[in-house]
Amino acid sequence: ESLYNADCLNSFVAICIDQGRTKEALSYAQQALAIYDKYRHASEKYQVVYAMILVNMAIVYEKEYNFDESFRLHLEALKLYERFESPRSPAVGRQYISLGILCRVTGSLEKALHFSKKGAGILMSVDCSDAEKVDGILALGWTYYELNKLDDAQRCFEQARSIAVKSEDRSLLPLVISTLAVSAEKKDPKKSKELYELALSYYHKENTASKMELAKLLSQYSFFLFSMGNFDEAEAKLKQSISIYQSSGQENADLGQDKVSLGMVYFKRKQYAEAEKYVSEGLELFKNIFGEDFLTAQARTNLGVVYFEQQKYDEAYLQFYLGYKYYDKNGKTAEIRQAIEYILMTLEKVPEKKQIYNEWIKIYSKYRKKNVW
Repeated sequence: ESLYNADCLNSFVAICIDQGRTKEALSYAQQALAIYDKYRHASEKYQVVYAMILVNMAIVYEKEYNFDESFRLHLEALKLYERFESPRSPAVGRQYISLGILCRVTGSLEKALHFSKKGAGILMSVDCSDAEKVDGILALGWTYYELNKLDDAQRCFEQARSIAVKSEDRSLLPLVISTLAVSAEKKDPKKSKELYELALSYYHKENTASKMELAKLLSQYSFFLFSMGNFDEAEAKLKQSISIYQSSGQENADLGQDKVSLGMVYFKRKQYAEAEKYVSEGLELFKNIFGEDFLTAQARTNLGVVYFEQQKYDEAYLQFYLGYKYYDKNGKTAEIRQAIEYILMTLEKVPEKKQIYNEWIKIYSKYRKKNVW
């Protein structure tokens, strides 16, 4: 239980986070935290390291979609940084940005704006890296974007671009260009596609980013192509992304999402055998990483739809039912309604299951009476 061992454990946490091994990362972080908890009151330096471990744990929980616990840990780390570093240190700015992002993904947009403004303001006014400044400004921009304050969002994105253009960090420019591509998707799809291609050209030409960043850009681009009905290009981008993840040996949630997405590309083309294969593989990854979780339940819904179109009604019913169980247990009201409607749609195709169908009608009516929808 030496501090040296705790530092090693914390290094393992960072490695495991980078490789998507969240369960191992959490185990290492808990061990490191337990050691530093015994020493941290002896020195301000130890308090700061303790805060760093809290941040790593928060990142792990965020990757596991446990946003409440991630928020709690980031907030605890923020208080330590404010006390033992400075209220306007880069570490404090980063924590405000992280809190803003968590608020944004959970729908608390006004809180997100409050935290993002504070974080970006600190990072732009202190001596920190260009990457930290860009991350802060982009986070603020995305909050404005979600609030439909598109002019404010665009100003943030352009400000990030001006920093990236002047920066010696060549990985920043494709990151900002891909952000501009996403922000243009609804307003100017043609411009968005041009920006995606430009971002990809920087990744390939400059070799500026890790393969994981390239894979994420390919995934994001594929979602845009899918939404535009360009299934051939979406398939090609998803296959590239999947190949990057597989060649690196990483079986993480991003790979699972890409497999499900590729399956749904095949589904749109009515290539149901291929769709079943890839959605099933994505579902298995989610089950291995998260157990029964939101992403697992969503993949079950996709697989159920694929089974339904192949008239595999028993298999479809099982997937819809297992998804419903998760949504019901966790109070996901909109998803509960969707799951029950899929279940009823499936049971209508199986006359011998009329009694089960009638039971689900009662469940559906119970929710309607609660007026939760």
